[in-house]
Amino acid sequence: MLKQPIFSADPGIEPAAAGGPRPRGAVCRRRVFVNLLIAVLTVGTARAGSVTLAWDPSPSTTVTGYRIYYGTAPGTYTQFLAVGNTNRATVTGLSAGVRYYFAATALSSSGLESAFSTEVSQLVPSPTQPSLVVRITPQKEAVLFVTGPAGYTYEVQGSQTFSKWLSLGTVTLNAAGSAQFTDTNAAAYPARFYRLRLLSAPQTARLFLRLNAQKQAVVSLAGAPGFTYEIQGAGALGQWQALGTVTANSAGAAQFTDTAATSQPRRFYRARQVTS
Repeated sequence: MLKQPIFSADPGIEPAAAGGPRPRGAVCRRRVFVNLLIAVLTVGTARAGSVTLAWDPSPSTTVTGYRIYYGTAPGTYTQFLAVGNTNRATVTGLSAGVRYYFAATALSSSGLESAFSTEVSQLVPSPTQPSLVVRITPQKEAVLFVTGPAGYTYEVQGSQTFSKWLSLGTVTLNAAGSAQFTDTNAAAYPARFYRLRLLSAPQTARLFLRLNAQKQAVVSLAGAPGFTYEIQGAGALGQWQALGTVTANSAGAAQFTDTAATSQPRRFYRARQVTS
C-alpha cells in the first residue's frame, strides 16, 4: 500500500454549482471536515491508469455522499467523480506518466456541497515504471514485492546512505507482472534503502522451424518467460489462421507441432502474443 501524507481541510457547505467544478472561496454555511489521502496506487494499461483515494468520513449526519474532483493542473479540476456515502473511491481512465491533482467535497441531503478539501497530487506511473513495496518478516528479512511490465528484468540495489548503491540481485517479472526478492542480510544494517534499475525488456518472439521424422512441422519459439503466444499458419501470406497456443517456460522457450503440415503444399508461420 502506497501512502502519501494525510492532508485535511475544514470546508464549509455551500450551494452546489450545477454540472461541474466550482470556483473556490464561497461563503461557508455549514461546517464539515474532509481529510483526503492517497491510499493505494494501481497501474493500468499503457494508455490509462487508476488512483484509489481514501478519506476520513465527515462527522456530519447530513452528508450523503462525496465528489472527487481532479485535473492535470493544481487547483484546476476539469472532471469529477460522484460517489456515495463511502470513504474510498477509484478514479480510472487516467493517462500514464501524467500527474493528476485531486480534491474532495462533501454533499448534504439538502443538496449543498462543501468547499474543496486540501489538494493532493499523484503521478500515474508509465507502464515501464515498476512499483516496489518492502515488508519486514519476523526474522528481520526484507521482502521486496515488485510489480510492473511483464517480462522486464530489474536489478535490485541496496544502500545505507543514498550515495553508494550495491547490487543485491535481479528479478524478472512473470506474466502477471510481479516478482519477489528477499534481502536476507537486511537485519545486519540499522537502515537500508532499496531501488530498481531496468536491465532488459522482453524480446519479440522468434520462431525456428524444422521437420521431424513424420514430416510434421515443429515450430520452436523463443520469447518472454510466462508469455502465451498464438501460433498462426498460412498457405499464402495474408491468410493467417490460428493453429494453437503455447506458453513460454522460465527460459522463454516453447514448442508447437503442426501435425497438419504434411497435407499442405507450403506453410508459413508466425506468433502473436495473446497474454502478458
